[in-house]
Amino acid sequence: MIKDLHLLARSVMILDKKDIIRYMDVVSELTNPPDYARAKEALKNIASEKIKPVEHKSCAYDKKGWLIKGNLMYKVINLRSKEELLLYGEILNILSHGKNFDFVVDSKEKKIKLIVENEDPGLMSMLDRVII
Repeated sequence: MIKDLHLLARSVMILDKKDIIRYMDVVSELTNPPDYARAKEALKNIASEKIKPVEHKSCAYDKKGWLIKGNLMYKVINLRSKEELLLYGEILNILSHGKNFDFVVDSKEKKIKLIVENEDPGLMSMLDRVII
């Protein structure tokens, strides 16, 4: 929300059948539109179930708690409040532009699931520092 103008920010959110936020894009500048092409691609991926729940068979964890399965790395972050969830969701949304990761927000459980393709230690370390 832009407090001085009493306006909400422009955004796109995609929820799945269980009302879990699977994609969120909140623009930092009210005059800029959300990235509709990226939202459309996310919707196609979600609709085709390309992002599937993590199965715990044949998986391993690294030292920092990342679940490694094939070429995907997952980390679930438990948060204390919905406000914290929204704040981290906005931060991750900004960081995800041009980066090789995605995230899923579960507003009911107050969790964020990070997904990194093709193990990238620098990116994973940066995400670990952002999400304390």
